[in-house]
Amino acid sequence: MASTLYTLQMQVVAQLNAQSFFSTAPAITVLSHRAKDLSNQVQQKLGKLGVCVIVGTPQARQDTPSKHSPPHFSRIGVVCAIYENVIINRASSGSGQPGDLVAEAVAFHLTGWSPEILGNALLIEGIEPIEDERFNRFEVTHFTGGAITEPTRQ
Repeated sequence: MASTLYTLQMQVVAQLNAQSFFSTAPAITVLSHRAKDLSNQVQQKLGKLGVCVIVGTPQARQDTPSKHSPPHFSRIGVVCAIYENVIINRASSGSGQPGDLVAEAVAFHLTGWSPEILGNALLIEGIEPIEDERFNRFEVTHFTGGAITEPTRQ
C-alpha cells in the first residue's frame, strides 16, 4: 500500500482528470509532482498544448504537539501549479484555456471534494500568481486535516 500522502496526491490527479474541463479535447494534462522525469513531461506538454497542471506532494503539519496514534494532522495542504506557455496555449493548436481560468477550474473542482483516503473535504486557501520569466504561472492551494495510516513497505 502506498503512503497516505502519495495516495491523496494520486486521488487529486484522478479527480481533476475526471472533470470534462480537463478531459475534453484538447485535454489539459494533470500530472503528479512524483512522476518520473517530470521536467521532461512538463516541457513536452507545454510545447504541444501550452498548459498543464502539476499536483504537488502534499504537506502535513500539526499546529500543536500531539501524542495521537496514528498521527492526526491539523493541516494537510495540496498545491496545484498551473504552467502556461501563452504563445502556444492561445494559438490554434493550444488548449485555448488561459492559465488563470485553469487555476479557477482546479479551485472549483477540488473545493468541497472529499478524497477517499482522508474522508475530509478540501477547502480552498487561495489562487496566487507566481512570478516566472518563462511561463504564466498560478498556484492553487487547498487544505484539509486528517490521520495518516500506518505505512507499509513497498
